[in-house]
Amino acid sequence: ISQASALSSGSLQAMFATIGDFDGDGTQDVVMEGAVPGDSALQVIAIMNGKTPKAIQVARYPVYDADAVGLYISKPTGGRHGSFEVVNYPDASMLYTYKNGTFVGTSYRSN
Repeated sequence: ISQASALSSGSLQAMFATIGDFDGDGTQDVVMEGAVPGDSALQVIAIMNGKTPKAIQVARYPVYDADAVGLYISKPTGGRHGSFEVVNYPDASMLYTYKNGTFVGTSYRSN
């Protein structure tokens, strides 16, 4: 998925992604992060697969260190259905949950 999206959009291949049924419709969705050439921001995009697939920009980090190991996407511990984490170590990380057609973020400390 990340390679196809990178080739078709001219952006860089995603480094991290997670798959799950985030909207509870019975189909697998994907959340990935990536960057666009010429833009220093890191974007987190959800691709919601259903009768009408759509892409949702979940978050945009205007400044990040591409060489750092501290920003990645993962499934949360405890099996929270419809959620994923953007871990931003050592800063505050975000737990995103799909509600009413969008992702809602809740901040927490990752250390």
